[in-house]
Amino acid sequence: MITQDGKPVIVALSMQQFASLMEIMEILSDREFMSDLREGIRQADLGQTVSLEVMKLEFNFQYCDGRLFKNMVIIWEGKKLMQ
Repeated sequence: MITQDGKPVIVALSMQQFASLMEIMEILSDREFMSDLREGIRQADLGQTVSLEVMKLEFNFQYCDGRLFKNMVIIWEGKKLMQ
């Protein structure tokens, strides 16, 4: 932080810190995402959660490279080929 007359006037950030800050600002400015996030937090606070086993079994999610993904449905010429 750079000051002038004892008051902060400039903040110096690395490019990585600046890029992270810009990404955070973009996320926070997405009203739909933030609404969904707040609702998800509210549900979690109320204990309205789904276990990993339920996600895998009932919602057809699977692990790939340590991440959880939902299977995609492939449709070709109006016909479901794979789920």
